[in-house]
Amino acid sequence: MRSMSSLDIAIVINELKDVIGSRVDKIYHYPPDEIRIKLRGKSRWDLIIEAGKRFHPTIFPKESPRFPSSFAMLLRKHLEGAKLVSLEQYDFDRVILLEFEREERKYLIAELFSKGNVILTDENFRVIMPLKSKVEERYTFPEKRVTPLDVSVEDLRSLLDEREIVKIIATKLGTGGLYAEEILERANVEKNKKGSEISDSEIERILKAIREIYRFDDLKPHIVIKNGKYHDYQPIKLIKYKDFEKKYFDRYYEAIDSFFAFKESERVEEAEKKSEIIETLEARLRKQIEKKDEFE
Repeated sequence: MRSMSSLDIAIVINELKDVIGSRVDKIYHYPPDEIRIKLRGKSRWDLIIEAGKRFHPTIFPKESPRFPSSFAMLLRKHLEGAKLVSLEQYDFDRVILLEFEREERKYLIAELFSKGNVILTDENFRVIMPLKSKVEERYTFPEKRVTPLDVSVEDLRSLLDEREIVKIIATKLGTGGLYAEEILERANVEKNKKGSEISDSEIERILKAIREIYRFDDLKPHIVIKNGKYHDYQPIKLIKYKDFEKKYFDRYYEAIDSFFAFKESERVEEAEKKSEIIETLEARLRKQIEKKDEFE
């Protein structure tokens, strides 16, 4: 199950303009990595932050943990009643900044890359407490890089090396493998071609394809369905999924929310099936032990 990409995050944050100005009502921590922030304003919002994976509002309720974790208690102490004054993506990266104001300003920083983290800091980005792993006293943001939003012909040419062009685009521009392949297919460029062998005309076509994908004005939020199950979520139509069944939504965060809710229900169902199998095997084992005892 894939984590949200930089493009996913940018679109969802753009859809959440109305959440700005809301105040924190409650905060819950569902170990190990999920934080839920309940906000009240003109509307009520239930925001999910799952370290290393996702950030979006949800309509699916979840029972409150019986005992709050130390991290949940700390977040409540610092943020309950605070106003959400800004919500930003850092440098088109998989880092989200939620800025809160009560007596003082505080930041909640959500990292959706790698294993991820959620970090509470003061207004100067001095770390108050991270969800997991020890971090430096002051939060260090990822190094800035060229992004698909502002890449130029010169930028793209400077990134080319002896690796395959699909790997260069995926890593150096941070598009990920799926979008790197989509870009090259739209540009009609062989994905395994070495970066050093890419011609000027191919660079122009690649740049055109990047701008087509990252322009944010032709969104078709949907879930891709494969063999009757939710397979992926996408904000735009991709060539790779052209023959797949799709379920469309008005907002992209609604598609993402439905996708993860479906996957969670699948996980619970699978766990229940395993539990039933284990119970059946344990009952069989008890009978075999009873028969063994009788025989002896």
